[in-house]
Amino acid sequence: MLHLSSSNSTLALSASGVILYDFVLANAVVTCNLSIVISVTDGSGGHLSILKALVLVKGRTATAITLTLPASLGMAAIEALFRYRVIRPYRVAGTLNASVIWEAFSIIYMHSLLLVLDTIITCTFLKSDDAVAMELERKFSLHV
Repeated sequence: MLHLSSSNSTLALSASGVILYDFVLANAVVTCNLSIVISVTDGSGGHLSILKALVLVKGRTATAITLTLPASLGMAAIEALFRYRVIRPYRVAGTLNASVIWEAFSIIYMHSLLLVLDTIITCTFLKSDDAVAMELERKFSLHV
């Protein structure tokens, strides 16, 4: 007989909630990144680019999340590095010396490089399957 106590059921619900939250967040990040690239490349903006991104990701969600995961982990690591190397000394001392300022610029540069690499990966994902892109154009064509 399986019996769940109150603490075990709370733990199970918390774990399932975290997994669900991570899945929804990963899909939102993939959709937003892809819709930004679609907006720039196609010249369509607003809800149309988000709709195109959702249609494009529909069959390849696992691939899109796998491509976005390293960039998301890298950005989290760079943010933690910024907090540890720049924010913490500022909170302790109250001022920043020149070496910490230059280190902050280096960390910001790493973050911007990672954003560029993430955009390149998203562009590659967008252009990876020409058949899907042609089907997408056929679905959203104004000439019916």
